[in-house]
Amino acid sequence: MIRKKESANLEAEAKILVIENSSPVLSLALISGNRLRELKVSFSDTNKNLIAAIDYLLSLGKVKIRNLDALAVGIGPGSFTGLRIACSAAKGINSALGIPLISLPSFLSLTKSCSFQGKDTAVIFDAKRELIYGAVYRYRQERAFVKTPVRLEKIEKFLKRHCGKRCVFTGESVKFKDEIKKIYPEAVISENTVFPDAGGLMPFAGKKYFNKEFTKPNNLEPLYLHPDNCQIRPRKQ
Repeated sequence: MIRKKESANLEAEAKILVIENSSPVLSLALISGNRLRELKVSFSDTNKNLIAAIDYLLSLGKVKIRNLDALAVGIGPGSFTGLRIACSAAKGINSALGIPLISLPSFLSLTKSCSFQGKDTAVIFDAKRELIYGAVYRYRQERAFVKTPVRLEKIEKFLKRHCGKRCVFTGESVKFKDEIKKIYPEAVISENTVFPDAGGLMPFAGKKYFNKEFTKPNNLEPLYLHPDNCQIRPRKQ
């Protein structure tokens, strides 16, 4: 799916590509000439198709990859394989062309579209093993403030400790509708699953670009959270 729209948030000369690959849907966004182009595709093997998708979007925007001003990557949490592929591709492009890198938590993309009536946004995704990924954001005056950084917890603990009556629930929150309504009967919950989106990350990528908040290649890694009881066993001597 291709979307085009005008963007007044970034200066016309900035050319930024965003890769968001934390979910089953690969999402790419390109800003060029003050126009935002987006591409969303579902691949059975993103490893083989990511570069082809990037080339296709760049060709639509008539932008040469070497002319990009920055390359931003959503670092999750989410599909660890998808995130590793995105980070590896970005590092490879950086190594070959020296294009600056920007890292962004994937959940940031959901803060603006779901923020209304002065409410906070609670993003929840199923992490399996009876755990969830959750974070709470406050979006005000074109800025997202992190109230609760991404956590890996049981849904009940997350809801009671970090959410409240004034939260709008998104992500995979509909999957936990019963648990949410039990604690917050009047909660506003997205009716469908809403995945992180490259276009939603673009305003944050733009701000980091103009503030020169770049990520060193060695520091570009997926946001990986694991349970407290998941430990690496020491090797036997």
